[in-house]
Amino acid sequence: MSFPPIQPVRFLSPSFLPDTPGGPSARLKAVDRWRPGEDAAVNEPVFPASRGDQVVVRLRDLRLVPTPLLLALIGCAVPLLVLGMASRSWLDAAMGLLLLGLAVVCLCAGIATLRGLRLHCAPPPSCFTGDTAMLDLAVTNPSGRPRRDVAIALADASALRAEGGVDLAPHATALVLLPMLAVGKGLRPLPALRLETRHPLGLVRVRATWTPRADWRILIRPRPF
Repeated sequence: MSFPPIQPVRFLSPSFLPDTPGGPSARLKAVDRWRPGEDAAVNEPVFPASRGDQVVVRLRDLRLVPTPLLLALIGCAVPLLVLGMASRSWLDAAMGLLLLGLAVVCLCAGIATLRGLRLHCAPPPSCFTGDTAMLDLAVTNPSGRPRRDVAIALADASALRAEGGVDLAPHATALVLLPMLAVGKGLRPLPALRLETRHPLGLVRVRATWTPRADWRILIRPRPF
């Protein structure tokens, strides 16, 4: 008894099926375009509003603002250095170099405090016009050394100001809540955030400004009947 030969099974490509809306061709083409991991938001250039935004503070993001204490220190160090070199007084020259070295060490310590911090911002829930919303900001220290005296505030001077310093232990994360006043209606971009430190001696203020790429929804308050 003989059996007929088994024909190989051929899978139809979406191009061989008729293009009808909602038909098998459209469904197969949608499956054919899908790849595992395409819906992950880790490497998206624009983060959806529901997922927030994150950034790593880099060296080029930092701004240095001298304080009056630093200007006074330089005003004392430079004359001492010049006087010591002119009169060959090594004690005066050493004092001038010591003060200048102290200023450089404080500058490097302030830069190292903010550089490398990881910020993650989650948009607040929808609120009505005139309400105060809380912005959740997670600050992570990925290094093995502590970060001290990091002040966080809203960069907009017209918004509510809530500044508070945080100390970050090695490999620790701190959650900071910043109040914002809801003005207008519809989707509004989140305000810019400012990080600042004067660590360790307050000679230099090191700043970093970041604007999250996320929106928060402001609703019009309904009027009572």
